[in-house]
Amino acid sequence: MIPPEAVNAVQGTVTLLADGDYTALQNLTQGRRFSADEIAAAVREYGHKLVWPPAKALHDPDVPATERVVDGIRHIEVEFRLWTEDEGQSKFTITLILTEVLERVFGVEIAALGPA
Repeated sequence: MIPPEAVNAVQGTVTLLADGDYTALQNLTQGRRFSADEIAAAVREYGHKLVWPPAKALHDPDVPATERVVDGIRHIEVEFRLWTEDEGQSKFTITLILTEVLERVFGVEIAALGPA
């Protein structure tokens, strides 16, 4: 389950992805691991139109989320199945690493993006 304090970071990231705003997503993640072009290519290759997930999906207890603390810094890895227009919840997954930079404020990194 995504910790409640991290839901907004996941929701913002997924919203940018579903809206096709890959440049903003690259800026949010500071271009670590995936450029805007690489994100666009992964979505295009999947071949389904991404849409916003229902709000309850972000609070689903079955969403894998793993927390760890390294050198006093909290990291949360979230594996979130994305939603598409024709499939609903799909096999296309984004794995995020959220790093708490201030209390309840998270930096975002995309660790993986593609079919699960």
